[in-house]
Amino acid sequence: MIRQRQIHLRRGHKAFGDTKNRPCILVSLDIQNLKSNSIIVVPCSTNLAFFVPHLRVLLSKGEGGLKSDSIAICDQLAAVPKAYLIPEPFGMISVSRFEEIQQAITASIGLIL
Repeated sequence: MIRQRQIHLRRGHKAFGDTKNRPCILVSLDIQNLKSNSIIVVPCSTNLAFFVPHLRVLLSKGEGGLKSDSIAICDQLAAVPKAYLIPEPFGMISVSRFEEIQQAITASIGLIL
């Protein structure tokens, strides 16, 4: 079952010239993950030069099954068809790290709690 906090590979969008499978973190609610044909994800990158404090979250190698140090690009939420996900997750990030991601998403849309 696809669950919030899991890290999956997302197939590349060939129409946009992206043919690489890329890791992403599922952030949509589990009920949406179950009932909808699309899910909401935060893309990840191994290019740490893209790090922006308060909008992106650093992830350590091994966290959630990641093979390299990475960043969660929380200011680039995306709705992705489930068919674009490779079914087997890498792993799941911790609740505390997910809370950091939620805070970064909130900051990226201008809501400060």
